Amino acid sequence: MLKKSLPLIIGIIIGILIVWIYEFFNSQKQIHSKQLWNEKLNLVQQTEMIESKKNNALLSEMNSVVNQMNVELNHDSKGILSDATIGRLAALSYSFTPYYHVEGDSISHRKICPERGLLLLEIACMKMDSGSFKKMMGQCIFSYAYLKKADLKNANLEGINLQYATLREANLEGANLNHSNLRDADLWGVNLKQATLNNSDLTLADLSWGDMNGANFVKANLTKALVKSAQMKKCDLSNAIMVRADFTGTFLNESTLRKSNMLSTILVRVNLSGANLTEAILTTAPLTEAILNDANFERATLSKCGLTNTVVGSADWLTQLTQWKVTGAEGILNQYQLVSDTVEHKPHFYLSNRVK
Repeated sequence: MLKKSLPLIIGIIIGILIVWIYEFFNSQKQIHSKQLWNEKLNLVQQTEMIESKKNNALLSEMNSVVNQMNVELNHDSKGILSDATIGRLAALSYSFTPYYHVEGDSISHRKICPERGLLLLEIACMKMDSGSFKKMMGQCIFSYAYLKKADLKNANLEGINLQYATLREANLEGANLNHSNLRDADLWGVNLKQATLNNSDLTLADLSWGDMNGANFVKANLTKALVKSAQMKKCDLSNAIMVRADFTGTFLNESTLRKSNMLSTILVRVNLSGANLTEAILTTAPLTEAILNDANFERATLSKCGLTNTVVGSADWLTQLTQWKVTGAEGILNQYQLVSDTVEHKPHFYLSNRVK
């Protein structure tokens, strides 16, 4: 009897040993990973302390430069700053070093520079000659500036370099950000109502959940930007580049997107009611469940677009594509059919795939 059950007993013992060895090595791996993470945290904390101390040591120089600026602006009726003062300001902005910030057991996913943010807040409200301002913005750097929830309402920031800056939930209502560099900036939840960002670079920027109603983005570059669940009603995005950007769930009601480039832009559940998309390029852009009521697509390119369950404004929308001279109209007519429904006692039209 024992001989018969011996292989089973040996198998059970081997199985237990395998499980124990696996658990042992897995726990050792976790311990090692935690040790490495703690070492990294300590290293980042030490670096943060060193860079923060260095930056804090420059705050007296910042106060001196700001005071000198105020003296010059108060004594010059035209608001002209001396080249020497602008040079000092530029040198100071470059002297501040960005660093990663440790909070609890986590490390910030991007470097920050609170001191550059503080410097910008000090000078943003100063009234100066346009020539001096242009020189200042051309020579100073504010990349990585930490400006979370900062109030920069109506500020003139034309031409500013805010690449990699943290501007989460900042108030930039009515601000002038024309020709600015906002590449990879964190603008989550930002207030950009009535702001102007013409010719600005917003490549890879995060504008999700922002309020940008009435803002101007003419010829702006929003390539691969995140613009999810944002408010962008009555915006001007004429000639803007939005290639492979993500606008999922964003409200673009009555916005102008004339001649904009939205190649492969994600427009899922976007509201484009009353929007002007004349001559816009939407090749391979998914518009699934989007709302297109009264949108103007004259001479637009809609080749290989995803239009499943897309809401359209009228029963003759598909036939209008030909009248609008839409590129890709034939493919849409072959792939989709219009379905009529009633929602809250009102006619409701949307597209569905043709049954093959």
